[in-house]
Amino acid sequence: MPPLNQHTRAFIANATVEAPAVNVHANSDNTVLGIAASGSGTKDGSGVAGAVTLSIFHQKTYGFVGDDATVNAMNLLVQADNHNHVLPISGALGVG
Repeated sequence: MPPLNQHTRAFIANATVEAPAVNVHANSDNTVLGIAASGSGTKDGSGVAGAVTLSIFHQKTYGFVGDDATVNAMNLLVQADNHNHVLPISGALGVG
């Protein structure tokens, strides 16, 4: 399975914002299902089988007020959430 490369951003930049409330929310919500299976057999001697699932994540989630931004608000909320749900399933069968 190839790695998950993800950049999630929510921001205010190069702007003037005037409001009673300002919410900046970056949200990343991923579900990853990894499945691996293998089998092995031998006519003579012993046999070994194995399977592994590997999930690699390269993630960045940002929420910010950036350069040249002016925010006039009674309430300012800046939030960044990153949620990963990973379900690895592996199985192996060895016959010998």
